[in-house]
Amino acid sequence: MANEKDPFKLAEKIFLYHTDELNQTEQDALEKEITADPKLKVLIEELNNPELVSQELQRLAEFDTKQAYAQALEHVYPPKRLSRVYYRWIAASIALVAMAAILYRFFLLPVDTAHEILITQQDTTEGVQLVLATGERIRTDTLSFLQANETEFTGDNGILSIQALQKTQSSAMHKIIVPYKKKYQVILSDGSKVFLNAGSTLSFPASFGVNDREVQLEGEAFFEVTPMPTKQFVVKVGQQQIRVYGTVFNVKAYRDEPIHYTTLIEGRISLKTQDSEKELFLQPGNQANYDQTTNRTVVSSVNPEIAANWKDGWLAFDNRPMDEILRQVGRWYNLEIALAEPSLHKVSASGKILLYSDVQDVLRKFEKLGDIQFESFGNQILAKQIKNTPQD
Repeated sequence: MANEKDPFKLAEKIFLYHTDELNQTEQDALEKEITADPKLKVLIEELNNPELVSQELQRLAEFDTKQAYAQALEHVYPPKRLSRVYYRWIAASIALVAMAAILYRFFLLPVDTAHEILITQQDTTEGVQLVLATGERIRTDTLSFLQANETEFTGDNGILSIQALQKTQSSAMHKIIVPYKKKYQVILSDGSKVFLNAGSTLSFPASFGVNDREVQLEGEAFFEVTPMPTKQFVVKVGQQQIRVYGTVFNVKAYRDEPIHYTTLIEGRISLKTQDSEKELFLQPGNQANYDQTTNRTVVSSVNPEIAANWKDGWLAFDNRPMDEILRQVGRWYNLEIALAEPSLHKVSASGKILLYSDVQDVLRKFEKLGDIQFESFGNQILAKQIKNTPQD
């Protein structure tokens, strides 16, 4: 349990981890421990915050430890000149103590409950579903192997592998439906990998055609497409068609979002809408923003890692509208988040937040970003803008 951890022992391990002094076995063990403990994940993010470490050092500086330390040295060691190596050890020890202080406060001290966001949420989230061309629905967490409609499905630890048993093109379409609060990975029959975010649906044929490989997406997905020069990979997203030339890219195209984003990470892709034959080509680092209302596409240069961070459990955003960001949070935690004031629709934010197991921790992060506060009403969250009253 997290609250049973020895702050100094854990601080030492994390300190050695950051200074690359752990061997591979020790490093793997610590990373496994961090992955298994959501609270420890939060802590690691906090320790990467230099302001927090500085605050803890300042807290330590308030104590008059210098004189006590000097007196202790006089009793134990004869006076001598300290080497540079020794000074480095002192600096390392101070950093270690600061880190231990953070760990102690994080794991052992009671949490400030002055502003609690109490969410009485009943988890009614269904599992990821495979919908066969026949209409039959199967929960993927109960699926290990299935043969149906000339297709083999193999499920293993959150990954569904698909193998076509016929080489001729099939018009029968299967679906993977990923509900809110879930993520899932699909390996298509051509070896292409598709990572699906919460609230997404991927439709694909029982077997690809001779000349193309076409899938349909609603929601968000990260694609790693297997290159096949004689078989073009095509993704249909609403009014858009994305042609792929062996590449890695992310598509965010939720039905309730006014803007659909296609971000190219590696390779080359092109986009076109249903009412136009003109292809718009993207280069790595390009993002195409398609406005569903105006039917216009604008291309800009972005940091492509931001678009793909969700795959690793992060919510990253760069100058994005607050309502769009909170819709992402709502999908991940299966919550309804509404903005109380129209002025919040004009607020934009940039940042990167770890999607903790507890949504309250995430919302507190947003409260630190600016003048915003959240109130909960069961499964619904209301975001309010804090009014700053002028001082007399």
